Amino acid sequence: MKRVLGILILCSLMFLSGPALAEVMGPVAPPQFDNLLVFGDSLSDSGNVFTFAQGQAPDPQMYWQGRWSNGPVWSENLAGLMGLDDDLLLSQLMVGAVAEPTFGSLFLNSSFGGAETGTGAELPVVDFLDQVADWMDAGTMVPANSLVTVWIGANDFLGATITTEQEMAAVIGAAITNIVTGLTQLTDVLGATDIALFDLPDLGATPLNNGTPEGRAQGRALSQAFNANLIPAVQAFDAAHPNVTIYYISAFGMFDDALETPGKYGFTNATDAALLSGKTFDTADGYIFWDSIHPTAQTHELMAARVYGDIFIGAANASYLMTNTGLTLGIVPVTGDIVNVEFMNPADTAEAGRPISMDYGLLDVDLTLAAGTTAVFQVVLPQALPADYSFYKYINGQWVDFVEVSRSTGGLQGAQISVDRKTVTITIEDNGAYDADPDLGEVSDPVGSGQPRPAEYESDSSCFINTLR
Repeated sequence: MKRVLGILILCSLMFLSGPALAEVMGPVAPPQFDNLLVFGDSLSDSGNVFTFAQGQAPDPQMYWQGRWSNGPVWSENLAGLMGLDDDLLLSQLMVGAVAEPTFGSLFLNSSFGGAETGTGAELPVVDFLDQVADWMDAGTMVPANSLVTVWIGANDFLGATITTEQEMAAVIGAAITNIVTGLTQLTDVLGATDIALFDLPDLGATPLNNGTPEGRAQGRALSQAFNANLIPAVQAFDAAHPNVTIYYISAFGMFDDALETPGKYGFTNATDAALLSGKTFDTADGYIFWDSIHPTAQTHELMAARVYGDIFIGAANASYLMTNTGLTLGIVPVTGDIVNVEFMNPADTAEAGRPISMDYGLLDVDLTLAAGTTAVFQVVLPQALPADYSFYKYINGQWVDFVEVSRSTGGLQGAQISVDRKTVTITIEDNGAYDADPDLGEVSDPVGSGQPRPAEYESDSSCFINTLR
């Protein structure tokens, strides 16, 4: 996006633990999940191939602890956001390292790197339908109150030779059939009632394909064709299973958004592979891709935030982020376009009067819109703020109750907390009384929530929630 005139808004927030749940597809009743059961390929695998390969694949010099990335994958992050205490790999059950799963607060990962949608792969790879078959052979049912996730399909194309539209259609058709077969087995045989199903991201945007216009176009067309066929298949499955809730997770949409406005998600490199650029596990910050096809740990955090937000928060038009302290929130632009989001160090603000309990970080949001107008955006929290909490603004070295500002200005500026206290609307007038930046078209101030700092309190912390007086 070309920036001509813009508004820069900095805000800092505290996000409380615990989900405020909303569904993406299916009935409106909010779910409560005690287990996370994951099926898929290397995008989700947290160590299954590594177990069978005796720690030799993926190469531990290039891939972090058995993940096809430089750190934890999205499924692990989601399990953390859900507050699950235990984790288990299907490979551990298959080799007899664990006798049987103990459900109740369990993350059980059945994904294998290299898996295709069908059957027949040899160890250390287990294809999707074979992953499901292993459950059926063991006689293990999906417990009630379990979220099942399925993200599969990319390897069907990466492992195929496709030179014609007919060949592409055949691969897509077979993959969709396999996915629907697996969903049917998961529900009708194993008893799953809640399934998060992912579409494919833009394969043309990966470093494997983005080096040429032809590669980008062909990869994108393939993903779009697959997704276009997946949607009606899922709708038909959903209609035939009225007691099953399908959460359709658009990986394509998330990656498209991140590639179009990488700064909104903290990315600085949307085209290159960090691994192939000489980066290490700890120096890949800002990269979307780790290798030629796999995302970085930072991207996996974003994916986990997207899944958690879509299922557990459910705010329309929200971009979901994971804070630098491991929690999720949604940001919704009302006036202007959000083009950059960063997390700031709260210690950079004046300590005098700074709210305490700043454990959830500072959020710096950059919006663009016409100069001289008013910037408005919403922050959607995973849980309602307590009744005595308010939002404060830091300006000219002082903290101001921004909710009180909203009341005194009739909502023209300030912070408004929704009736359910899960959404905060921030309004800042360009070059207004609460804009410390003298440049027309830019507003640059922190705002957020926290508890007031007692006079004797001297310790630093990292979030902003303050009590109304």
